[in-house]
Amino acid sequence: GFTNRCPCGYYGAETEDRPCTCSSLAVSRYRARMSGPLADRIDLQVEMPRQSAPGSAGSGMSSAEAKALVAEASERQRFRYRDSGIRWNSELSGRRLAEHAKLAPAAEALLASAYARLGLSFRAHDRILKLARTIADLSGSDGVGEEHVAEAVQYRCLDTAVPV
Repeated sequence: GFTNRCPCGYYGAETEDRPCTCSSLAVSRYRARMSGPLADRIDLQVEMPRQSAPGSAGSGMSSAEAKALVAEASERQRFRYRDSGIRWNSELSGRRLAEHAKLAPAAEALLASAYARLGLSFRAHDRILKLARTIADLSGSDGVGEEHVAEAVQYRCLDTAVPV
């Protein structure tokens, strides 16, 4: 799912003809409606800038390239979990999460720092681990490194005041 960042829908995407009309208080109240426990269940928080015209997206990856990358990551997961009854990283928990999302020391330190600075819950911590494992799979990496954890944390903190 998705949500606007304010009641009028233009916060952060203002244009000359469509400025955000919301007060700071209205924006704060709007964001507070999404409770901590509900927000905790959202794995990815990605800000999508408004496109200036249909089809004017940047020169990023093509759909075919993205599809191939996801297929490769899916195959890595299928191979890793072939005899375990698990299919995807999102299904990991407890001991299996610790085993398959084992972090490099620098990645462990970064996650511990983010956990403390951002006031993350246990649920958010585990979701970041699963997401970092998936990001590592997408990059073709067997291990989960600091760069994978950093990217995963970034997807969890759009509405935090503390930069990571």
